[in-house]
Amino acid sequence: MILLMITFILGTSIGIGGTFIFHKVTAKETLSYGDERQFKEEMSRDWEDGYVLGFKPLNLPIDEGLQEFIYCLSYGYNIDYAFVLALIDQESSFDANSISNTGDYGLFQINKVNHESLMKTLGLNDISDPYENTRGGLFMLRKLFEKYESPNKVLMAYNMGERGASVLWDKDVNNTPYSLSIMEKAKEYKEMLEGKEGN
Repeated sequence: MILLMITFILGTSIGIGGTFIFHKVTAKETLSYGDERQFKEEMSRDWEDGYVLGFKPLNLPIDEGLQEFIYCLSYGYNIDYAFVLALIDQESSFDANSISNTGDYGLFQINKVNHESLMKTLGLNDISDPYENTRGGLFMLRKLFEKYESPNKVLMAYNMGERGASVLWDKDVNNTPYSLSIMEKAKEYKEMLEGKEGN
């Protein structure tokens, strides 16, 4: 039992003094959408090379460096990378310059009402910058996964806001066409990542 507990502790990601130590994901692990940690601030971005962590670039309309950045942040926050790609695809079709008529910006389509709090919490200066937008979007996702275990509920809250989503949850509606579409796309990206050895 003690050996099992030590193996579990050593096999998980550990945050120590602001530096993040990554665990190596094995092929046997299931999709990860979060864990028991609570992030009050952004995870450390002092990570190893993404390729060491298992990153493989895909033929996407964003450059390899940005893909690797998204992968490393997803890995550090323990959010499935295929899920993140699916959300970006749904939100912006990987268009970093996308601005909606409702004031949603960039890859993650972060609404302007969230800009100020993300700037304060993460020290962001330009939410339209794809790297800063990624930092904001993944932090928001991580915080939602700390509240809701279901990926569908996280997606509903991300899309509609927690208040809007809770109205549907009160009616026992726990997914929407938006959330189901992203979960379906996530499966497709997972297959692409498993079958790819580069571009």
